Amino acid sequence: MRRGGDHYRRMTKSRANTFNRMPLFLREWRKFRKMNQDALAELSKLNRATISQLENRQIPINERYLYDLSDALGCEPMDLLLWNPLEAQPLSAKLSHIPPSRRHEAGRILDVLAEKPHPEFEYERSGE
Repeated sequence: MRRGGDHYRRMTKSRANTFNRMPLFLREWRKFRKMNQDALAELSKLNRATISQLENRQIPINERYLYDLSDALGCEPMDLLLWNPLEAQPLSAKLSHIPPSRRHEAGRILDVLAEKPHPEFEYERSGE
């Protein structure tokens, strides 16, 4: 006879294994922000041992950790799972320095720049 608690533990363990197979760029984001583990621990309100265990994939990342760490690192939670800021293209690196609360402004600026160039900034092609 199966017990509900055993089934839940198996599901939780399976879910943790899925998280452990996902990339996690926590160490890279910490280095990108020029922080040591102690500084990140203080900002994220996690202890340094937890950060070390996460970076070494000894414990699975969870939603709470993602939000606490992304707030401390000035990025979005999914950034920790999706991209390595140390290998970013120059524009991506610059965008990552923009606080999340102001990224909508950067997006609007990029939208304007993507539109037809303003005549004042158009250049003349010589020889045509």
